[in-house]
Amino acid sequence: QVLWAEVISSVGIWPKSVFPVELGESVTWLFTPKGGSEYDTDSMISFEIEGAGVYRIQKTRCAGPFEKYFTCTHKPQNEVSVSFTPTEEMYGKEVTITYYKDTESLWARTAPPLLRELIQLRSVQLHH
Repeated sequence: QVLWAEVISSVGIWPKSVFPVELGESVTWLFTPKGGSEYDTDSMISFEIEGAGVYRIQKTRCAGPFEKYFTCTHKPQNEVSVSFTPTEEMYGKEVTITYYKDTESLWARTAPPLLRELIQLRSVQLHH
């Protein structure tokens, strides 16, 4: 047990751009810690759609009102992989992903978003 572990100060996200997608298709992001060695117990990667919190990843669990559209996997080296399958109602709405390193940054809401993008549907051309 590390007593004075350095809290992970920021995370990287890859890929930066995943949209447009086909309806029913999933997008996957990989989050990699950039500084520090451990997540704070209150660290959180927060997903918002149009400003409403829909899903969050914490040190040991993932949850949220939209959890049926998300899958998260905690990997070695504190990496986390997340898949998201948007529904038709979500298209055209803005998804924002933010990393809060501790309770303080969560309350302050000043952390810069890792990603802010419109959920776009790839248009399928019909040929007669």
